[in-house]
Amino acid sequence: MQTTSCLTSFFPLYFEGRCTYSHFHARLQLELQREAPSCPHNATAELLLLLNVPTEAEAKSHIESSCQKGFDAQYELAWKDVTQKAAREQPLFDKQYYDGGSAWNEQYETLADNRVPYVDGRAANVLRDDGSRIDDVYEAYASQGKIECKCVFVMLENVYLFLHSHMNMHSY
Repeated sequence: MQTTSCLTSFFPLYFEGRCTYSHFHARLQLELQREAPSCPHNATAELLLLLNVPTEAEAKSHIESSCQKGFDAQYELAWKDVTQKAAREQPLFDKQYYDGGSAWNEQYETLADNRVPYVDGRAANVLRDDGSRIDDVYEAYASQGKIECKCVFVMLENVYLFLHSHMNMHSY
């Protein structure tokens, strides 16, 4: 058995999806095939040599721990910064959204609930305008990072219930 790594220099590993041992392992196998095609061993053996650990279980534990540390270190966008409604004099919006009763949930546009001052013929709750921040937040944060969620998911009779925790929030 070879006792030295085939990948002798620093190399970044990029992969799609969550950082997991299986994703990391698959990507390392591709790196071996690309950078060291004559390497006599597979990605598992290479990983054991790189990490200087005796078993795959230890390598898996190390990789999963490193993935978790990286995830934990990521910036987390506070929920209040997602909608920014509380800062715009709509302190109940987030609660209404979680309760399923906001214009964003119902996706309606109306002339009845117009902005003040009332403008004849101008619609209110235009999601293209009011909800434009959704796409901005997705592109800037959610597609690659984390968003705070003070929530609990409960499974009852094959139905998922989403319960929002109002801890650390203003009284409504």
